[in-house]
Formats: sequence, C-alpha cells, structure tokens
Amino acid sequence: MRKRLFLLPLFSVLAACNGGIGDKSRTLARIDIQAFTEEDLDLRLSTQSDEQREAIMNDAESRRTNFENILRSRLFALAGQKAATGNRDSLNHRLALTDQRVVTQYYFDTYINEYGTHTRKQIEEYYRSNPSKFTGDSGKVLPLSRVLDRAADSLLVTSSNLDSFYTANKNNYIQRATCDSALLISRPDSCKAEILPSLDSRRSQVASDFIRDYKTKRSEGAIAGLKVKYGVRILPTTKAPTEAAIQAYYDQNKESYESSEAFELYDIEVAKKEKILSKFKQVKELNGFKTLASQVSENPLSKAQAGYIGMVKRDFCLPYGIGMLPELFPVLDPITSGKVDAPVLSSDTQKWHFFWLVRKEPRKTKPLDRVRALVKSDLAANQLASLKPEDTLAVYGDGRVLRESDVIFLKDEIPPEMRERYTRESLVDYLITWQVASDEAKSLGLTEEKRLIALRLQNEDGFWGRIYQESIMPRSYEEDTLLIAKTFSGKPGLFTKDSNDQDWHKYVHDIAAYLTLTPQDFNIEYYTNPEHYQHDTLLPPMSSVMFEIFQNVKSAGYQRLDKRMMDHLRERFNVRIVDPTLQEPSLEPAVETYKRAQNLHYDRKLDQALALYGKLRDAFPDRAALQDSICFGIAQIYIEQERYQQAMAEYRRISYLYPSSQNNYKAMFMVGFIYSEHLKNDSTAVRSFEKMLAKYPNTDLSDDADWMIRNIRSGGKLMPKLEGDSSSVAPDAGKK
Repeated sequence: MRKRLFLLPLFSVLAACNGGIGDKSRTLARIDIQAFTEEDLDLRLSTQSDEQREAIMNDAESRRTNFENILRSRLFALAGQKAATGNRDSLNHRLALTDQRVVTQYYFDTYINEYGTHTRKQIEEYYRSNPSKFTGDSGKVLPLSRVLDRAADSLLVTSSNLDSFYTANKNNYIQRATCDSALLISRPDSCKAEILPSLDSRRSQVASDFIRDYKTKRSEGAIAGLKVKYGVRILPTTKAPTEAAIQAYYDQNKESYESSEAFELYDIEVAKKEKILSKFKQVKELNGFKTLASQVSENPLSKAQAGYIGMVKRDFCLPYGIGMLPELFPVLDPITSGKVDAPVLSSDTQKWHFFWLVRKEPRKTKPLDRVRALVKSDLAANQLASLKPEDTLAVYGDGRVLRESDVIFLKDEIPPEMRERYTRESLVDYLITWQVASDEAKSLGLTEEKRLIALRLQNEDGFWGRIYQESIMPRSYEEDTLLIAKTFSGKPGLFTKDSNDQDWHKYVHDIAAYLTLTPQDFNIEYYTNPEHYQHDTLLPPMSSVMFEIFQNVKSAGYQRLDKRMMDHLRERFNVRIVDPTLQEPSLEPAVETYKRAQNLHYDRKLDQALALYGKLRDAFPDRAALQDSICFGIAQIYIEQERYQQAMAEYRRISYLYPSSQNNYKAMFMVGFIYSEHLKNDSTAVRSFEKMLAKYPNTDLSDDADWMIRNIRSGGKLMPKLEGDSSSVAPDAGKK
C-alpha cells in the first residue's frame, strides 16, 4: 500500500503472550478478585503464531515467564485505570482511536496479506475438508498450526481462476525461441520455436505469482474500495472563490501585498576603514563619492560601476556579494538622501561599507493581477482557519459524520515536532480509513477471531499501563514522597553535582532506587571496581566519589525498585496464584540449583546461567561457601564473554566479602592473570601477584604467581609454563 500510517501515533506496547494446557475453564490465578483462567492464558497467547503459542504451552518455564509478563501488563493497566488522572472521556476517546488502529492493521496485515481475504473460520473449514493437501513426509496430516499459511494460500488459489491469470500473464511464462549457433549449419532443426508451456507444468510458479499479485492489488485498492462501499463523502473545507470574493479580500488586506521599501545606494567596500576614513569625510557630493569608490573600493563588481549597487529592498540581501547587512537600514531611516556618515561592518565578511543614499522608494501596493495566486491561497487559508469544531468534514456509512473536533483531537495526539507533516486532509483520511476498516472487520467477523481479540486486549492493557508508567508512577515510584524529599535534602550530592539544584522531583526515580540499596552495595562497588574511581594508581576516599559510585550501582537499584513496585501492585490488587506451576520455582535445595546453573553454563546458555546465579546470590546472602562458588561461576562466564573488568570484580568480591575463604588465593591470582593476559597491564599485574604472594606464599598457585612476575619482568623471555588457552588458565585457578 502507498499509505500505511495506520498506527499514528500509536506508541509501542508491552508484548505479553502466554499459553497453557488442560481444562480451559481452570482458574490459574485471581487478579483484583477476577479469575484468570487457562482460557485467558491461551487467548493472550494468540497474539503469536499458532506454532509459537503451542511451543509456549508445552514448555513449563516459558509458560510461567509469559504469565509473569501478562501479569505485569495487567497490573500496570489496572493501576492506570483506577488512577484519578486526566479527563476520563478524553482518555476513552484516545483508547477508542488506538483500538481502531489495531483493528485496521489486522484487517490489512492478517485478513488481506496473510489470509488472502479469507477469515480464519474459512481457512479452518477448508483445512478440515481437505486433509490430504496438508500431510507431512510420513503421510500424516499436519496440525493447522504448522500449515496455516499453506492452507490460506491453497484456499485462495482454489477459489480463484488460475487459468485466466495464466492467460493474461502468458508473456511471463513463454519459452523464447532459441538456436544453437554451433549446430545451426549442420543441424538446422536444432532451433527451438517459441512455446507456451502448459499451466500444469508451471502451476507452482503461476500459483505463487497469482498469490503475490492478488494480495498486492487487494492491499493497494482496499482503502478506495472501502470508501466506496461505505459511501464516504469528503466535504470541501473551502469554497471556490469568486472574482468578487478575491477582490474583496484583496481590498481588505492590501497592506499584506505591498512591496518592501527600497533604497538606491552607492557603496565603497574596504577591509580597513582607516584606509579611507579621512578621504571619506572630505566627500561633499555624489560625484566625489563615485570618484573615491572608483579609486579605493575593494569590491571589483561595484567598483567597475563607481560604487553603484542599485535599488536595495529593506531587510533583503545586498547584491555583488555584499550579503546581509541588517545594521544598515536603521542608519538609513533618519535621512532622505546623501552621505551615510557612519560606516557599517559586515558580520559575515568583516568588511567595512561606506554608503551614499540617492533616494528612497516607499512601500507600494502591488496590483491584484501580480498577486492573484497569493490572494487566492490566503483566502483559502483564512477559510480553513475559520472552521469551527462542530463543522462537518466528511459523512459516511449510515449518516455518521466526521467533524473538525475529531481532527483537532487527533492532531493533539501527535507530538508537536511532528504536526507539520500532517495536513488536515491527511488526518481526515486516516480517521476515515480507521473507521471504515473497523466497520468492515466487524462485518466480516474478524473481531471474533482470537488473534484480534488478543491484540485488542494487549493494546488496551498497554494503553492504561502507559498512563500509569508515564503519569502516575514517576510521581513517587510507589514510595513515600516525604521520605523521597527528606532523602534528597539529606544527600543531594548523590543525585546531582549542581549544588544550587533543590528540586527533588527531577530525581524521583534515582532517589527511589537509592532507597533500595544498602551501604554494603556501595562498599562492594567501591572495593571491587577501584579502576572506576582511582586517579593514576591512588584510590581516593570513598566519601569523595559517592556520586560516581551511585551512578554505577543505581541500575541494581532500579531492578530492586521494579521488583518492589511489582510486589506492591500484587498486594494492592490482591494477586493470588492458584496454579503452582506458575509460581516462581523454589531455589531449594540450593546445591541442586547451583548445579543447574553450572549445567546451563556447560550447555553454553550463558545468559540463563548468569540469571540463575544472580537469583542464588540474592536468595542466600549468608551462605558464604555458596556465595564463593557463585562468584567463581559468574567470573568464568564473564571471561568467556570477554568481559574482563566484570570478571575481576567477581574475584575481588571474594577477597572483600570472604577474605578467609580457602579459595581467596585463587581469586587474587586470577586478578593478576587477567591484568597480564587479557588487559595487558603488566605493572598492575605484578602488583596483584605480589599482593597474592604476600598473603599466600605457600599455595599450589604460588609458584605460578612467582613465575608470572619473573616472566613479565624479563619481557616474556621465560619458557612458557602455563599452557593452553588463556581463557581457561592457571590450572584450576579460575574454578572452585
């Protein structure tokens, strides 16, 4: 299609899709007293393809994760709906418009371009009636979820006249005449005549071409066809002006069609005014000015004309490369003619200009014949400007009307910086398109299809969720505003470096995130990432870099704040999970969960492994041995991902939190090793190894540390002692 701005200005919404198995009426959870059933879960999942939905339904973890996403979206939506903010009628109008856009998009993307102008019900009936067309390699009938596109295309071809299409486009399939030049003399009969293959021999290609051509034409002509079907009439917003109206408007607004005041001038241009200032003062008449211009002007174009530059309009650019001189015209105003006493400096060229004013030509009204087109345009614009909100712009359907107020409402929805792109005519066109496409979708039964129902529910939740996230949540992030204000006034330097900034409202998100952090969070960041704060090799006092530390730990605060807000909303809307498979799985026994994280690591599912390690870290902060192992596991993944600074932070975390750990020497060794082998910072590597040896002179890695020091100091001349890939080095130093 040429125009596809169906979602203007529809912002992105949270995509939440779920699935489940079993009894559709079974209650999975209760949200704000209402039951959320297996059927609700399956319906929400219908935003995805059938195959994706089935995959989620058959995977317990994916099913649980998707339920959590839906729950989040629902809770945000409930919070937005129940918040007393804004004009409710206006909000409902906005929601109705976004809903129309979703339906319109579905009509084009799914009904026309995916289903080939058939409904889901028609495709399902065709699939059931023709099972032999949808078998797999084994001969068994494949489920509709795997052959939906194929079934839709097959139905389209079956219900159409492929012979007519083939005949009409036969030039695309004709096999042109050919001759083999090498055989032409000995075998004149080797030439092949032009032939049109049979449809059956090219059916697959013809069917593919037909489907593409059909969908393209239906898509391109859909809007025009719907406007005809629903009797859309766009009413003119302006009347064709009569000559009398044009004349009257011209007579009433003659001042708008006046020519600018003009000045006839001579000019002398020089780089240094002192060069001619004394001679210029002696000039008493125009001839003397012209003589001086011919002698000293540095502008060759005007100099050739004795300085004459002609008529110059007020506030217009001066000719002969002089350019804009806005300072000139105020100087000309007090005099009627003669020498302009003070020279004028061009800010663009930094040249000085001396002027002689011959005469002034006052503003004059341009005759109507010269400005007729402009007058007609201004008259039309004036008529548009005088439109009232209740004025009718279009009629359609069973007598419904589109008013100027509808266009005004839509235009207000568009960000101010984008409004100039959309004319009244284009906005009217969008509103009409959304309306007639929605009407057509309803008449075809598309609004009863699960996928569209799910998309509309998703849009509704997204709409109200944004109200909460953009208007309600930023006020306090579900925190006590008195506490937020008190925290800012007590520690403003954590949130801004501007000592004069006293407005805590700008920092609500950061303050609320800070309230979830502990002093230990700041200590861990400071001691495990000293490179972030040290100057040269010196680590400044922690108190002097608290702002910088907070910038690096507040992302963790944001995550905790988000969880706390979700917990608050769960409590507020009385969420009760009935289905135990949708509950967050228990991490106990922790040893088994740790092994699962390790197995994810071994299976190269690194992000999943990191996430599970992180949950273990948060859940069991007092289990030192487990925390020790977690640090080593996370660090090893970071090394494999080449995130060496993060890996060092994990090893240092062991040294800071668990200095008595039996594995601390390994962590200290690995810090030096990363500096040496990955970051190529030999001096810091040596200091790190020396620090390790000072504390642990007799370990299985002490000799390795000593060798690393000597090898670095020798410039790498020692025979390699540590063999293999550096990412898994130091025998078992990187592992617990």
